[in-house]
Amino acid sequence: MAFPLSDAGARDEERQARRSVAYQIAAHESTPFSVQMAAAEALGLIDQGLDRKQAQEVIRVVSEAVRECRSGYVDLKGDETH
Repeated sequence: MAFPLSDAGARDEERQARRSVAYQIAAHESTPFSVQMAAAEALGLIDQGLDRKQAQEVIRVVSEAVRECRSGYVDLKGDETH
């Protein structure tokens, strides 16, 4: 599922439906806490009406939180396997 980062990326109804799904996923009990926190912060900031560059940055932070929860994750900066 794609989440448009700009108002022109989807109709209002579609954007609201996607946002609702994103909040549900972020709050789901099986979602790791670090991902819940990153997602909640990102959704809150996006709801405030960030510009495209700021929205991309908060999505990057969520993606990084998800990646760090995966087994076998390799941190290229520290060259460690998690």
